[in-house]
Amino acid sequence: MKSRTSFFNITVLRKDLARFLWVWMAVCAVQVLGALNYLEDDRFLLMSLASDLSTGVTGTAVFALVAVLCLFGDLFSKRLCNGLHALPVRREAWLFTHLTAAVIFWLVPQAMRCMIYFLVLGSEWHVALLWLLGSFVQYLFFLSLAAFCAVCAGTKFATAALFLMFNNVGTICYAVVSVFYEPQLVGLIIRGDLFYLLAPTMFFNANELILTRFVNNEFMGLYEYAGMGDCWWYVGVLGAAALLLVVPTVLVYRRRRLECIGELVACAPVRAITWGVLTLFGGISAYAFSMLIGGSIVALLGGLVLGGMIGELILTRGKKRIRRGLIKGTTMAAVVGVSILVVSLDPLGVTRWKPSVDEVESFAVANYYYSGAFEEDWHESLVYQEPDEVREILRIHDLLIQEGTKVSITAGWEEYDEIYIIYKLTDGTEKARRYYYPLNSDIGRKVESMWSSPEYLLGYENWEDFLNQDLEVYVDSDYGSWTLDGDQTKEILEALKTDCEKGAVDRYAESTIYVGLSNGKSICITPKCRTTTAWLKVNLPEVYGD
Repeated sequence: MKSRTSFFNITVLRKDLARFLWVWMAVCAVQVLGALNYLEDDRFLLMSLASDLSTGVTGTAVFALVAVLCLFGDLFSKRLCNGLHALPVRREAWLFTHLTAAVIFWLVPQAMRCMIYFLVLGSEWHVALLWLLGSFVQYLFFLSLAAFCAVCAGTKFATAALFLMFNNVGTICYAVVSVFYEPQLVGLIIRGDLFYLLAPTMFFNANELILTRFVNNEFMGLYEYAGMGDCWWYVGVLGAAALLLVVPTVLVYRRRRLECIGELVACAPVRAITWGVLTLFGGISAYAFSMLIGGSIVALLGGLVLGGMIGELILTRGKKRIRRGLIKGTTMAAVVGVSILVVSLDPLGVTRWKPSVDEVESFAVANYYYSGAFEEDWHESLVYQEPDEVREILRIHDLLIQEGTKVSITAGWEEYDEIYIIYKLTDGTEKARRYYYPLNSDIGRKVESMWSSPEYLLGYENWEDFLNQDLEVYVDSDYGSWTLDGDQTKEILEALKTDCEKGAVDRYAESTIYVGLSNGKSICITPKCRTTTAWLKVNLPEVYGD
């Protein structure tokens, strides 16, 4: 009679739990003791739960990796692997039972923490439930990824290396684009946050799932629940990816050769991907070293060839692997070289793009890119919309396109600055460009004249509205710090505006006296700022130690 097919083995599960019982109990104790610290501080607990889903994601990933390395340890020992796989237990049963044990290892301690948080948070218990849900999905993804890496690798070290590589696919892609292609795309902004979608730890570090806000009362500052973040969709994507990863894991595990123990990567497709990453790393490393002498495309291509040879030596066996590595590395270098050439020729005209006057509704210029450059409370940009102003910025844009191709990478960065031009077009879209420009040039002087305007240095659009708003001004020097109020605030702002209009304020100057504004602006007061210096000596002589 044919026996029933089983994809789970309760005996194996009991063994998994019993083998690491003491470690599991220690983890439970640490988690419970940590949760008890919040018994009398429910407001701070809200902030802790919110930040834990962002900053704690690395710890979740490490826990998942360690759990897999412990539970799947038989895959990396010849004696254990041959013995256990000779038993009448399907490989799928080993896989799903180990994964179940790993889930229990994580879920029970976290559930115990969550129960305590329910009691502490009271009516806001749902925040703890959101935290448990978000962290559980994170853990499931990292657990599935670690299990896939384990069945693809032949050693524990290789498993950890593959886990690190697959968890940072976005970071690797961003490095490749930044080093290989960004220097050819003058003016184009390569946003790293788009690549973080393929790097979960980076994405969660940059985004929040649970929002809190800081509120004040007469005794102390408190945190309160402010709502759910706008990136829960990413949690759903990770959950789906965790389930889908089970399919290739099962397929690879079924075909895994028991004698592959000791090999770094046992799965041919994953080995090819790993070789590609090692080759690209070689090219990036060679280019980074060549930056010391000015940077060279030859060094980049040579690094790709060398990286291909080293990758082949590490990942494969055989007498002809050096020759294979040379051929494959040369092929990779040729492909990358041709792609860089095509990008530099810019057949689509991306680097030469600029709008016409009729297409621009308004534009902003800033020292760094921010999607909210047109918001009223954003004081790090200058916003213009008059036709004459648009024509002037388009003339400057033309010069920047020309100058941008002439920037020498060997020149000291103190000789250059950067400018971001963000266009709001009449069709409602926004397009931004970034350029480096030499300070000692005609274009540099034109751009610097914008940064020297009082509107930018002080952060206002309408002067009367600026004076009448509730703005704090403080003065710092070696002798202390002072906060101004009332008429003093308006008087020193008038003095600062006068110095800005005279061109006396230098953005690159250094001094021991600074005037700061509550909108984030700060101005260095040098002897050239005569109007402000005179006001300080009369109204605040303590700044100079008098």
